[in-house]
Amino acid sequence: SEIDVYEDGIAVVKKWMGYHHVDRHTVKEYWKYEWEIIDRHGRVTALSPKIEMVDDISEGIIKYHITDSPLFDGRYGSWDLYGFCDMKGNIIKKAQYSWADSFREGRALVRVLETGAYEYITMAGDVLPKHTFMRARPFSEGIAAVYGNDNYGFRISFIDDIGHIKCQFDRAFGDLDMRYDNSYVFCEGVANAIKKDSDGSVKYFLINKKGEPLTEKTYDAIT
Repeated sequence: SEIDVYEDGIAVVKKWMGYHHVDRHTVKEYWKYEWEIIDRHGRVTALSPKIEMVDDISEGIIKYHITDSPLFDGRYGSWDLYGFCDMKGNIIKKAQYSWADSFREGRALVRVLETGAYEYITMAGDVLPKHTFMRARPFSEGIAAVYGNDNYGFRISFIDDIGHIKCQFDRAFGDLDMRYDNSYVFCEGVANAIKKDSDGSVKYFLINKKGEPLTEKTYDAIT
C-alpha cells in the first residue's frame, strides 16, 4: 500500500490488488487499485471501484481518472478520462474529460473530449460560465484568461467567475498558449504573460488585472 497526504490532513491510501487472467494460451498478470480516504479524525471512506486513479485533492474535491477506457463504442480507441468526486466518494462529474485541472477558487478547468474546447465546472458539476473556449487558464484572484469564443471574440479576455468581461486585449499583445501553464495566473495582482517574437521565441512580461504591462521590459523566463 501507499499513502499520500493532501490538504487539511487528508490522507489517500492506495492499495495494490493484483490478479491473474488465464486463457487457453497465456497467463497474464494485471494490477488494479483500491482507494481509501482518511480524514484528520481517522474516519475511513472507501472510494468506488470505478475510480482507478486518484490524481489530486483540492478544495475538498477529488480529481480522478480512469485508464484505457473505450469510448463511443470503441470508435475512437482508448483514452484517459478525468472526473471529480467529493470526499465521500460521491461522483460530481463522471470521468468524461480528456484533461482536467484541479479545483481553484470553486472552479475547475476541463477539456471537452469531443471538441477539444475548454470550459469551467463548479463544485456542483454545473458549467459556469456557460461557454466553451479554444484556450483558457484557471481562475486566480477572481479572474481567468480565455481566448476564442463567439461571445468574447478572438481576443484574450479576462473574465470573472460568472463570465463578465473585465478587460480584453489583442492577441498581438500576448499569446494564450496552453503549453505555458504558469502564464496568466495572478498572485497579489500580478501575472506573467507571454508573447512570441517573429522567430518564434517566447518572451515573458508582467501585467496587472487590467491587462496593462507593468514595464516595457521582456524576459526569457519569470519564476
